[in-house]
Amino acid sequence: MGPCVLTGPWVPQAAWPRAGDSPEGGQADEPRAAALICLSDHGMQLFGLVAPLASPDASLLTAPPQFLETPPQVLEVRELEPVTLRCVAQGNPQPRVTWKLRGQDLGQGQSQVQVLNGTLRIRRVERSSAGVYTCQASSTEGSTTHATQLLVLGPPVIVVPPKNSTVNASQDVSLACRAEAYPANLTYSWFQDSTNVFHISRLQPRVRILVDGSLRLQAAQPDDAGRYTCVPSNGLPRSPSASAYLTVLCKPHPAPWTDCFTSLGQAQLLPYNLPLLPPDPAQVTAMPPETPLPVGMRGVIRCPVRANPPLLFVSWTKDGQALQLDKFPGWSQGPEGSLIIALGNEDALGEYSCTPYNSLGTAGPSPVTRVLLKAPPAFLERPKEEYFQEVGRELLIPCSARGDPSPTISWAKVGRGLQGQAQVDSNSSLILRPLTKEAHGRW
Repeated sequence: MGPCVLTGPWVPQAAWPRAGDSPEGGQADEPRAAALICLSDHGMQLFGLVAPLASPDASLLTAPPQFLETPPQVLEVRELEPVTLRCVAQGNPQPRVTWKLRGQDLGQGQSQVQVLNGTLRIRRVERSSAGVYTCQASSTEGSTTHATQLLVLGPPVIVVPPKNSTVNASQDVSLACRAEAYPANLTYSWFQDSTNVFHISRLQPRVRILVDGSLRLQAAQPDDAGRYTCVPSNGLPRSPSASAYLTVLCKPHPAPWTDCFTSLGQAQLLPYNLPLLPPDPAQVTAMPPETPLPVGMRGVIRCPVRANPPLLFVSWTKDGQALQLDKFPGWSQGPEGSLIIALGNEDALGEYSCTPYNSLGTAGPSPVTRVLLKAPPAFLERPKEEYFQEVGRELLIPCSARGDPSPTISWAKVGRGLQGQAQVDSNSSLILRPLTKEAHGRW
């Protein structure tokens, strides 16, 4: 057997399956297929025809997809930064490259993710962006895939925050705090109010921080009451925090004096022979089902409380989760426990519940109040600064406003009032009829 030759449209003359099989006239048409021909002592033998050609320039050979360029198998990216993953593939026909994350196609309907010509771009990497990204190159000849694990470097996220706790004096206390992060070299710090618990001499011998982040306090004392804050860290900026309040209930002792109540962490000594008030944990009296807040203005969400002994603190939840004020710039808590919202906007929307505490504990959380944003009163038409009119004639000064609910407009003369001559029409405009000298002044 001699050599094998592949002929095709680039060959100017036709190749024939067997010697002597030429068409009539001895002239060959332009070939429309490539032929694999082997030469032997008995002439040319046809071993196979490749697919028919649409034109002399059409491709003859097919090839399955294969990657020319792929991203690394593992990639670390800082949170909030952009990232680009590029997959380039070749084949015949040209393969199509798509991207998937957790089985879902990417690039459609995601504002932060864009896929173009096989390149995946994430404009702003978030913690939820972490995962295994798969690019797939596919065509009619098959498919191939490549996987890249994206690791998001960022500060910890608290997944189990501490909860408010009430214990009797001398009992042990455990406050949970668990966080997740990458890198996962987590350390936990705990603070009472703003002081590290290991820097407080009365706490130092009785506290431990466990590997899972929990705080253990042995034999709670009245002075231990207060706010405890957990701060996890992995060495990256912007460590989060979560707080809970500890209430320590005191018991009478068989002695002339006893520390029965605690207030803000300090014991009050009461005579033993004085009659003690019946137990009265702090309780919410009447939480309104809805609380309106003015759009773009300061607002207050109140927690109506009855407490004897006096109120110690109030904790809040928003949409069923413990409210962390440090996540909402400008928000604070008033001395009576109310939430002060610096600026009414969509961040304030939701369902809120408050739980008041005194030294006897709490009667439980309030019913939820749903915060609604309402438009504050705003002028549609303001009166001019000055009006001139002849005495005895009629003067109409317009004034209109809008708001939700619709505002009520009232008029008054600054200084000495004017009886009987001033009227307000259905459009809230001021009518002076007839105009007298006594109407002169500021309204």
